[in-house]
Amino acid sequence: MKENVKEINLDIHNHYNDLPYKSSVHLYTAPQRIAAVAALYGLENPPLENARILELGCSFGANSIPTAIYYPQSKIVGVDLSVKQIEFAQKAAEFIQLDNITFLQKDICEITAEFGVFDYIICHGVYSWVPQEVQKAIRRVCRECLAPNGLALISYNTYPGWKGKEILRDIMRYSAGNILEEVTKVEYGVSFLEFLKKNTNTNLVKTVLDSHFDRINSASKSYISHEYFEKFNSPQYFHEFIKEIQEDGLTFVAESNLNGVISPLGDEADKIISNECAGDWVKYQQYFDYVANTTFRSSILCHKELEEQIMRSKNIKYTSLEKVHVSGKFLYDQEKACYRSVETGNFVGSQQPKFIEAINSAFPATLSVKEFMDNYKQTLSEDERSDKLAAMYFYVAQVIFSNILDVTIKPIKSVEYSLQYPKINEKIRLLAEFLVIEGTRNISMFTSLYKTYNKEEPMLPYILSKLDGKHTKKEIVEFVLGVVERKEVLFHVNNNVLTDMNDIIKSSENLVDTIISDMQFYGMLE
Repeated sequence: MKENVKEINLDIHNHYNDLPYKSSVHLYTAPQRIAAVAALYGLENPPLENARILELGCSFGANSIPTAIYYPQSKIVGVDLSVKQIEFAQKAAEFIQLDNITFLQKDICEITAEFGVFDYIICHGVYSWVPQEVQKAIRRVCRECLAPNGLALISYNTYPGWKGKEILRDIMRYSAGNILEEVTKVEYGVSFLEFLKKNTNTNLVKTVLDSHFDRINSASKSYISHEYFEKFNSPQYFHEFIKEIQEDGLTFVAESNLNGVISPLGDEADKIISNECAGDWVKYQQYFDYVANTTFRSSILCHKELEEQIMRSKNIKYTSLEKVHVSGKFLYDQEKACYRSVETGNFVGSQQPKFIEAINSAFPATLSVKEFMDNYKQTLSEDERSDKLAAMYFYVAQVIFSNILDVTIKPIKSVEYSLQYPKINEKIRLLAEFLVIEGTRNISMFTSLYKTYNKEEPMLPYILSKLDGKHTKKEIVEFVLGVVERKEVLFHVNNNVLTDMNDIIKSSENLVDTIISDMQFYGMLE
């Protein structure tokens, strides 16, 4: 059996080397996000400043590098099966001069308790795509290598949402089954789905295609290859996953994206479901997945010994809310009489405008919920304090669990900066310079809140590499024009290369302005 697993792992290794999956930062896997969500449910989180962090399946390192940059006293280990990806991650870390992160080519099955103890263990984009023996090893590592008060995160594909997507996966794999070259295989599989979408009458396949084809068609070939053509892609129901982790001495804390709290059902229907579950939080979460047709989860776990400390309830304690910091930017929509998120376009009610206005005033820094509530208390008389405080806490909880805010356990402060000589964090600038030198975008750039930034713009690393506080916008535009002149990157309009010099200059100026404005918006300038 062990030999079979090694052979399977070799196949997986070769597949990822044949068509590497672009490595990106993932907001819901960030340790400060994991710690914040756990705090909302009553758990004391391990301090981030000197945290020991392990990432299983780290790819090119894009998900671990931001933590290494923002928390220089932390110690981070990233492991991956792919030699090519680990070598690239090691080279990037060396170029950026990160001495608190180590990348190792290693089989997860070979990791034992002697490997070390970690405060946070992160396994994103691996669990559903490996055989059961490796899944078992992931759970074992989370048990054996997680500190007593540590937190783990495992992401995985879920039913019922993946029931329909499996049909499309089966169709693509079968239709392109005889094609060996990976990119050609992906292109053929997608084109066959498009053929079916145009020619299939009303039935289940047509319904699934209408729901998912556009997203598949717009995705990168590497994403489609690893999501739909991998030998292993094993979604499961949430309750099945929970049974597995419980058998291995772990327990469920919450979803990192805070799903499963605010029901998509109306109040009356949700009350019926809640009564049916009779306090069984796992059962309630499973019913949530049925209703929401959930396709993916990012579950935070801890040792089962902490079970009694977890406060699983829709009624989050005030003291728990006060442990987190939030961020967002909103505009008031006169027509709808509510606020709209600038980033996502989602709406939030305007019942408590002071909270939203405080968030806007703090942005791009975070707002401490505790400081806001302390200040709000001072504006209330003794007679009105009890009712109004309860209403505000309820509203704050509703907004947080609507997943419309960024939530973190550590504050992000505002800093002074110069627009005349724009500058970003030196290690982030060095990462951009590294990507320019390597001529690749294997690692996506990111914001201070762990969001992927403009990952498809080929000129992005060139521009970011010049945000060193020594160049004006005009000088950066001249640098961009040099890049175009050398034909390292070209500007396109409607898939046609720009050749008119005036158009190229205009495009260069607009792009430099946009990227610097975005850096200002996201609080990246210093």
